[in-house]
Amino acid sequence: MIHIGEHLIPNDEIYLADVRKIREYSLEKGYAWFGEDDFLTEKEIREAKKSFPEGRIGISITITYSEQYGEYLYIERPYVTLTDIMKKNSQAKISYFCFKAVFDEVGEIAGIVRNNVFFTFWDSNLEFACQSSSEIITGRFLEIYKSDIFESVVERYEELLSYSNQIYKGGYIFVDTKGHLVANFFKQGRKYDAELNVVGI
Repeated sequence: MIHIGEHLIPNDEIYLADVRKIREYSLEKGYAWFGEDDFLTEKEIREAKKSFPEGRIGISITITYSEQYGEYLYIERPYVTLTDIMKKNSQAKISYFCFKAVFDEVGEIAGIVRNNVFFTFWDSNLEFACQSSSEIITGRFLEIYKSDIFESVVERYEELLSYSNQIYKGGYIFVDTKGHLVANFFKQGRKYDAELNVVGI
């Protein structure tokens, strides 16, 4: 499943639902610098399953533009759900988090697409990925972003998106926590929530 960079892949359900096709296209376009070495191996998937034995391990794909290298970065990570995290220990030390956003004419954030927040975290020497569409959890991460505690980078692109019946330019907001953000996930009734704590700063 592609979580960041879907605008770089053909807007085709067959492509977006098939990891093999995304990999083939990324190799063709040069997104995957190191060829098949950029892809998760069966050994890494097995290791991920050891960390989350009750979870269904997926593959999360992100394609982002690196200002430092002037190239796109293709990264695959094992993917788990919030439920998987909560079954294990409910806690995750966040590496970075990201929102897909829309921007107005002057470049200000007009909204967060589908109320989603994407984040990564380390467990047993593997970096895992997860995504939440909980409005409450996304709001918690937005509060951290707006606090300016951590460095953030905005990546805008030319794709136009519909949001609240208006058309905006799309993009991403990346927040690098360097492991200084700990998230504790839980449920209140039927709704997911999180307590976010900044540590070690």
